[in-house]
Amino acid sequence: TTIGVTSIALSPWDLDTFLVGSEGGLVLKCSFSSETVATVPPDGESVTLRAPVQFSFSPRGGPVHSVHFSPFH
Repeated sequence: TTIGVTSIALSPWDLDTFLVGSEGGLVLKCSFSSETVATVPPDGESVTLRAPVQFSFSPRGGPVHSVHFSPFH
């Protein structure tokens, strides 16, 4: 599924983890090293795409314009 990304935050503690905010109100926890193959329709792509989403937080009521990791983690 395609989502409109509005914001991204990289974790200062784990260089493999990042958060994504979307137009539809989703906040997603993602990983650069995901091994899950993305389900995309074949259109002649020669590169295997990966699905980075590991966890989805409860959707917000509107677009997410900014995401951050807490400095007090």
